[in-house]
Amino acid sequence: MTRNGIEYDLPVSPYKVNIGIFTLHFSSRTYEKKFVSQYEDFKQSLETEMINRYHVKISGVEVLAVPYLYAKIEKRGFYITANYHDNFNNEYFYEFNSISEIVVMLDRGAVLKHNPQYSDMFTKRA
Repeated sequence: MTRNGIEYDLPVSPYKVNIGIFTLHFSSRTYEKKFVSQYEDFKQSLETEMINRYHVKISGVEVLAVPYLYAKIEKRGFYITANYHDNFNNEYFYEFNSISEIVVMLDRGAVLKHNPQYSDMFTKRA
């Protein structure tokens, strides 16, 4: 860690935020605070946009909001982990070093299909 409190090695950074199954690792307290202050508004605006544009309500919108906002804020790297248990008490742990890795995992459904929190993620709007 530098004198100014910046940690370039994100896996060992003390600046972490937990949201749902995700743990986000930040390089500085400034980026951590910025994420926390913007997250709820960003999540709400993303949910509204999905409803208005695609007529789809996403109950687990944080799966999309977390990595997207993180990538917009954290400029010194990318490190997000996902850790959860399924209905059969199997533990799953993923490490993501880029937003494209998360997109691939979401596309495969690996993060979603084993996690009961997101089992009914997509529901058509009435």
